[in-house]
Amino acid sequence: MFSKSKLELIYIANSGVCVQFKDKKVMIDGVHVKTPNPYYSTHEKTVEKMLLNKEPFHNIDLMLYTHHHTDHFDASATNEILKRNKHIQLVAPETVLTMLSGAPNYNPLLASQIRAVSIPINKSMQMNLHDIPFEIFHLKHDGETYQGVENYAYLFEIKNKVFLHVGDAQASVSNFESTTIYDKHVDVLIVPFPFIGLSAGRKIIKQINPQRVIVTHLP
Repeated sequence: MFSKSKLELIYIANSGVCVQFKDKKVMIDGVHVKTPNPYYSTHEKTVEKMLLNKEPFHNIDLMLYTHHHTDHFDASATNEILKRNKHIQLVAPETVLTMLSGAPNYNPLLASQIRAVSIPINKSMQMNLHDIPFEIFHLKHDGETYQGVENYAYLFEIKNKVFLHVGDAQASVSNFESTTIYDKHVDVLIVPFPFIGLSAGRKIIKQINPQRVIVTHLP
């Protein structure tokens, strides 16, 4: 909780977080119900609150996904949440849309709520939905076997606080130097645990120079 501005960040599971301030709410990687060990799935009661639009997961404005892996995203559960909450706008890589539309419970009417984006590696694009400005960066996914995976980082602002969630970005200096991320002001940086354990990751954090670092994706 950021008491001065009454802005709250809720940790969901694995890399999932929800940032809220009054009537603005952004959720990232918050729905994954078949997460492989050793990581945690989104609790079924949490998913139920999202489905029924109950606190603290009511009136979500933006549902963002960094990539399509099952420890970050579930197609069927996401489709159901979108069906019951017409206000939500979803933004994700095209691979996520492919999985959503391929799920048995997909309804073509959901297309109006989904913004699938395709960004070249180390490039970015800006968007503004529900009066929330944000920028999407395509960063390399960690691990040699996942180099073909589209991994998107999200930089957004709520109540004059800037958040950056990097998904499963590779903790290599070149991965970030090739973008404009170092030129951005970041208040809260959300990173997976290798960024703390690796010297390159700590160098990236130091270069971004956030006020706070939140470490996720812990076993």
